[in-house]
Amino acid sequence: MTDPTPAIIPTAAPVEPAPPVPPVTPAPEPAKPAAEPPKLKTDWTAEEAAAEIARLRDEAKSWRLKLREVEPIVEAHNAAEEAAKTEVQRATDRAAAVEKEKNALIREVVAARYGVPDEDLDFLGSGTREEMEAKGERYAARFAATSIPTPPPPSNRPVESLRPGASPTPPAPVDTSYPAAWKP
Repeated sequence: MTDPTPAIIPTAAPVEPAPPVPPVTPAPEPAKPAAEPPKLKTDWTAEEAAAEIARLRDEAKSWRLKLREVEPIVEAHNAAEEAAKTEVQRATDRAAAVEKEKNALIREVVAARYGVPDEDLDFLGSGTREEMEAKGERYAARFAATSIPTPPPPSNRPVESLRPGASPTPPAPVDTSYPAAWKP
């Protein structure tokens, strides 16, 4: 059965919001004096240097041994991660690799077109082909005058077979041979 009397809902007095509580920040640590960098030893004796070299070689050997122990574990971990990838993840990775290779090829083409040397390839940056073309044009305009090789300066050294252009043809040499009548 239903109760014929309506339910009375008590009304509460309006509640004022609590004042905001400032966040608690940890007290700053007292400033530590700056640690001086270790000073390098410059006056080594032969025995001290040999002992230090031996110590460093032993340390390097221990790191090589640890690396050899860890390599199979890392390879197994990488293989497990690769096996756990879904086909979509593999396709996404392949697409990213292709995109990266495409951008590298575009950068090389633009560099060849505008004469950008290998050490300045980073000037072209990344982005769309149009952006790289614009950067290549700017590079070519900026460095065009400096990249044209200039011929060497003229030399005052005479060349043996050359004659001045205004010189007349030299006179024929005088015939000093014996006359034909004198021949026996």
